[in-house]
Amino acid sequence: MAIMPVVNTEWSNPAAWEPTDGELARTLFLFAGWFGGTFAGASALAFGAIRLAGLRPERRRRPERRTLITQVEVSTAGGSYQTSSENISRGGMFLTTEQSHAVGERLRLQFRLPELETPLSIQAEVRWIRSSGPAGGETPSGIGLLFMDPSAQVETAIRRFLAKEIGRVARNLAAR
Repeated sequence: MAIMPVVNTEWSNPAAWEPTDGELARTLFLFAGWFGGTFAGASALAFGAIRLAGLRPERRRRPERRTLITQVEVSTAGGSYQTSSENISRGGMFLTTEQSHAVGERLRLQFRLPELETPLSIQAEVRWIRSSGPAGGETPSGIGLLFMDPSAQVETAIRRFLAKEIGRVARNLAAR
């Protein structure tokens, strides 16, 4: 008895290799579902592991950032100087300055919020640096700071200031 090779005419015909639109759509749909599920599962595992290790994902700029132009005393390892802030959020602030700083440098800040008699004191870390723009530009040079472990008093004062500012902006918009 001779063994006869099995020839699948569907696979031996190259024209049959071309997927139909329905087959292509189904394949793409299945791949997207597999990829999305795998990615979502891996992301959840990664963030869970980061949390368990006691690490925090980087903070990002938050929408509650509000304009705050106030005098700030900045203390560094090499001395101190006065400058002004441009804006503030619960997580940090931007200071306009020509002073040279390095990303990661720790600073001690002392400043007053409107309607607050006592100055706030907080440690901050330089997170980014903005060099001065072209002459006459509208963007001043300065440093973006991340507040480091603010006290409950400082957190409460900043949160109240932001809430008042948001309320003021909302009232102004409603009055228009």
